[in-house]
Amino acid sequence: MPGQSVRDEAKSLGTDAARNTEAWRAWRKSDRWREWAKAVAPAVTFQRRALVMLGDKTAVKVLFDDVAPRFMGRPGGYTRIMRLAKPRLGDSGTRAVLELVGVGARDRKAAKAPAPAFESEEK
Repeated sequence: MPGQSVRDEAKSLGTDAARNTEAWRAWRKSDRWREWAKAVAPAVTFQRRALVMLGDKTAVKVLFDDVAPRFMGRPGGYTRIMRLAKPRLGDSGTRAVLELVGVGARDRKAAKAPAPAFESEEK
């Protein structure tokens, strides 16, 4: 996810000074602040777009802090859509289940049982 590398870069350019202190004000006027603002801008944009879609700040925080790190190494295909056989009552609309890949029991590898051997193979 692009947000994680952006956060790492922004942390290296940021400051530990408390807000509105002299050290913070000096950092704010420096070139490091401009580089930090450039580095953090994409992550802020992603979070704002998610907020518009979800409409809840807590959901966006959970999405970016808890869910997104699980998919860092995955190049795509984050969801699985399974159509349900029965249509929705009333307007006969298609129903589906949307599932995050890598979360359900289907994605866990089951322990493989040993293949049965014939009597002639045992010797």
